[in-house]
Amino acid sequence: MFNNIKNKKIKTFLVVWLIVTALITLIAATAILGFYDSKVMSVKAEEIQTNPQLASAVQQWRKQGATDYQIKQQIDKIAMGQAGPAISVMKKSSFRAAAIAIISFFLFYFLFSNKKISNQQKMLFAIAIICLLLVDQIYIAKKYVMNEPVNLTLQKPDAIAKLQTAKQPFRVAVIDKGAYNLWVTSLFNLNGIETIDVPADSRPTPLRKIFFYSNAISPVRRWEYSNVKYILGPQRGIEMFLRQMNVRGQFSPYYTYNLNNQQHAIYQFNNTLPRVYTVGNWIIITNANETIEFMNNPVTDPHNIAVISDNKIKKVLNDSFTGTVKIENYKPIKIETVVELSATGLVAMATETDGNWKILVDGKPAEIVGCNLLHFGTFVPAGKHSVTFLYDKKPAAISKLTTAAYLFLPVLLLLTIITALINTRFSRNKQPV
Repeated sequence: MFNNIKNKKIKTFLVVWLIVTALITLIAATAILGFYDSKVMSVKAEEIQTNPQLASAVQQWRKQGATDYQIKQQIDKIAMGQAGPAISVMKKSSFRAAAIAIISFFLFYFLFSNKKISNQQKMLFAIAIICLLLVDQIYIAKKYVMNEPVNLTLQKPDAIAKLQTAKQPFRVAVIDKGAYNLWVTSLFNLNGIETIDVPADSRPTPLRKIFFYSNAISPVRRWEYSNVKYILGPQRGIEMFLRQMNVRGQFSPYYTYNLNNQQHAIYQFNNTLPRVYTVGNWIIITNANETIEFMNNPVTDPHNIAVISDNKIKKVLNDSFTGTVKIENYKPIKIETVVELSATGLVAMATETDGNWKILVDGKPAEIVGCNLLHFGTFVPAGKHSVTFLYDKKPAAISKLTTAAYLFLPVLLLLTIITALINTRFSRNKQPV
């Protein structure tokens, strides 16, 4: 096969690449045929058995009269459900790696066997191809491995089921983050519950740093401005915390449950700011530290007044203002509301904007105004109007190019092989007899 290649280094390179390709293909074939499925399932079973949330679930099953055999069956079912997506990812990645290895081998072979191309050009082409393959492999890792799909692997806790019956939209916060680590990292999100207790930003913006990661604003005020309607934690700890903050009267017990052999509870925050709200009073403060100081002031009522950072807007104080907001349809990327205002008011959403949000008033685009440090809204005239908050994220150009490169790389490799074949045969036919 390599008789027409005289360069020993190139021949050695191709032999090594052929061996690597064969090994990758063999591993991919065994993975696709399911040789590793049972191993993945056993690993997942070991992982979930060390999870403290499973121990709580097992206790609930025992209280419900489940036998050891039934509990084992349930754990196996959980392991199978978690292993399914992992196995699917493994097979897709293996197949893709084998296909690229095979195509690249033939590409290298026809490239190096073409005598019309100089050795220097061959080396440059080889480096370019290897770089393309590395970029593609990184993309595969991000698409299939790093973003491995996950399913709910434990029985849904009663507390989460209770929260799902509450009226949307709202957010939750936890008092004891250690006890609720799994809930914060996966269970809340998997069950469609929004929380402000997310893993800390590696590089928070200055505004987020002030609002979420500093003591410039009290936890209760942070909850109020963040639309936190429920807090979770050990019942004793919640009671102690609320009484120390002197805000016990703003909260009411909502649901109690057992977690890790301890009495836990959900308390409802009766004074939280709605997800979409309206005010008829606003002041102008352009300094972030002064803004957060005003927001944290006990005298400030977020339901009545907002802080705007744009000094081009005039301050308005209208004590007679009245306004209502009714959410007609709520989705994380589209919130449709109907508002009724006695005078021009600010209709805002308790969500941080990132440039992709749009606001439509009666179906027409409206100018966005930043307020309350991390909120945004728009001014709406008196009367009854429809106000829609729409998240319209368009893929960045670099994302489109990356996706296109991923999709067309195999086609590009195949076309290169065909071109090399045609050029090789054409050059041979032109040689003098």
